[in-house]
Amino acid sequence: MEHQADKNNLEAAQKFAEMAGVSADKASKLRLKSSMGFKVVYRPGSSDVDVLSHSFENDIFLKSVPEYHPHISHTVLDVGAHIGDFSLLISQQVARVYSIEARRETFGLLKTNLFLNNATNVIADHVAISDRNGFCSLYLAKEGESWGDSTTFDFNGSAERVPCLTLQRYLFERNISRVHFAKFNCEGAEFPILMSADQSTLSNFDTILVLYHCDLVSGASQSMLQEKLWQCGFTTSIRNQSEDRGWMIVTRR
Repeated sequence: MEHQADKNNLEAAQKFAEMAGVSADKASKLRLKSSMGFKVVYRPGSSDVDVLSHSFENDIFLKSVPEYHPHISHTVLDVGAHIGDFSLLISQQVARVYSIEARRETFGLLKTNLFLNNATNVIADHVAISDRNGFCSLYLAKEGESWGDSTTFDFNGSAERVPCLTLQRYLFERNISRVHFAKFNCEGAEFPILMSADQSTLSNFDTILVLYHCDLVSGASQSMLQEKLWQCGFTTSIRNQSEDRGWMIVTRR
């Protein structure tokens, strides 16, 4: 009986994914996994498998930011939400999650996973947060990788055109006056997003986790981002640091 229920859930998920923008061929190849009480569709043989491991089984994001304590009244912003792993996890602890994913196919999986888990307090938007409003090119990661798409670095000449909004414009359109916690995992776009945001916009944020990628943005550095955030009233600390990348924890001082 349980096997039949899993099969029915997968078929329903595949149909929903196709309606959400995933091609019929790719939707038919999706697989379903149950983890920590969630049902999640993913692309087998892709980096989705790693995402499921480090998010649901290990919850790497919140563990790395003990400064933030989720509360049932909080609003969370997830920029670079991918297939919805972090958005789903945090949705059970806060009032509202705004989940943003730029790649069309991945957004289809994000919508599907929210549907499968009845995550009605998560608002999903297919848009790239940027330093301008309009449209931009989203450069796709190499074949076989389902994450790593970037608006700042061309990996292999493959791209899709996506709508983009500044952080200020997004908060305005969604009528968001306070963000208790934000995660920026957007493969280089964190630099134009945050460097172009004015102090008034950033004053809406309490705690931010920035996964920064200096190697994906010409002229970018960890120190320039830290200086910008200091000027806007934040203190920063660095974790999981490598030569060009790291995790910046940003808290209001």
